[in-house]
Amino acid sequence: MRKILAPLTLVVAAPCSAQWSTATLSEARAWFAAASAHDLAVFAGGFQGTSQSDVADIFDVSTLTWSTSVLSEPRSRLAAASAGDFAIFAGGRSETGISDRVDLYDGITRNWSAASLSQRRMALAGVGVGRFAVFAGGQTDAAQSVIASDVVDLYDSTAGTWSVHTLSLARYNLTATRVGTRAYFAGGFVDGSDLPSTRVDVFDSQTGAWSTEELPSASAQLAATASGSLGFFGGGIDGAAIADLGVFDSQSSTWTSAALSQARYDLSAATAGDFALFAGGVTNASPDFTSDVVDVYNARTDTWSTSRLGVARYLMATTSVGSVAVFAGGFHTSVGAVPSDHVDLYWGAQGNASCGPALPSSTGAPAEMLVQGAPTPGATWTLTAHFLPQNEFGFFLTGQTPAFFAPPGSQGIVCIGPPLARFNAPDQVGSSGNAGVLSIELDTTLPVPLSPPVAMQTGETWIFQAWFRDHNPGLTSNFTDAVAVTLR
Repeated sequence: MRKILAPLTLVVAAPCSAQWSTATLSEARAWFAAASAHDLAVFAGGFQGTSQSDVADIFDVSTLTWSTSVLSEPRSRLAAASAGDFAIFAGGRSETGISDRVDLYDGITRNWSAASLSQRRMALAGVGVGRFAVFAGGQTDAAQSVIASDVVDLYDSTAGTWSVHTLSLARYNLTATRVGTRAYFAGGFVDGSDLPSTRVDVFDSQTGAWSTEELPSASAQLAATASGSLGFFGGGIDGAAIADLGVFDSQSSTWTSAALSQARYDLSAATAGDFALFAGGVTNASPDFTSDVVDVYNARTDTWSTSRLGVARYLMATTSVGSVAVFAGGFHTSVGAVPSDHVDLYWGAQGNASCGPALPSSTGAPAEMLVQGAPTPGATWTLTAHFLPQNEFGFFLTGQTPAFFAPPGSQGIVCIGPPLARFNAPDQVGSSGNAGVLSIELDTTLPVPLSPPVAMQTGETWIFQAWFRDHNPGLTSNFTDAVAVTLR
């Protein structure tokens, strides 16, 4: 295998709050785990400051509502994975010691069932890939001491069976993510040394085979997520917090080294649509080492930017459901390790693309429309048009009637029929700049500028599109594709 060690381009942009919304857990806690099942994101277990928790907070992305349930056993430092209809929570530390308990939540029936790991352990890693939920490594007790484990418990959600496998190297406080049809278990502390590892164990869900890779740099207490064919393994600790970011391209089997904007460990990572996020963690800065920084990778543009959590914290429980990444709980101060009930939701993309792809502009490529923000009346949304010609002006359109026609004097297609509103106030018309991107924040509490103006209501579907000036080769105009958003 060939390894490429070269820097990635990090484009730092100002934080944009419209992609974020907030919620509150039923109980403040940290050291818990999260997984999704259908339209549900389940956040279970944890440490609530004085004891282990059995609480499960459940977010339904289809209704934007929260409910609660309970695990069969209170415990923290557990792992979670999604497979088939299930969100699965395994191992952890209970009030009586290290646990082998497994709780399976069925996203269809909303019922729980129980099972057991082959070996009790905590600080393990879990991930779902294909029909499998895979739980690997961790700390376990043997001869009244705590050691690293090389055990892998694999659940087949189709057959309803468990099997046991072995990591190439025992370790704990490792991380895991899925890239395509493979699960990657990366880094972690090696038994007996507290030295971080570069080892990556890879499970192929199609063949059942295991193989290994090596991170560009050793790390433990790191985070991982994926976007398309790329796996991202970032942050962690190697004596102190590190900013190292290893990017694995599963198509070429090559590694690229880069860096997050801030060194930190005990951070969290998730993917929301085209966006991969690394959030929070513990830094090397005093007096309070807790971070609110979020590094955001945009797969559409292959660029990085930064944003902020609503509350700085670490050891959050994180998962993705639909196109939203949810960062829940965690400790919100490194002094005293106080658990938090705060939840940050990052909306990667809303609605359904339609009327596309757009006709190519002078760039040779079709322009694309993106809507980000909670799909509720009263939220603030970000409207973005990507892949525009450089330094051309434009504005956004909306309406409720689908259409498809070529207006006179334009090289594009209009996707919205009358009545059609134009966001063309002086503070809404903008330039695509050198990046070829046009973006505004839209306050949905304000009336849509129709005649007469109207307010957006729950249950309505609004279609968004961008118009922009172009020279192709003479003076003309064009349009992006459209996105239809239904308010809930």
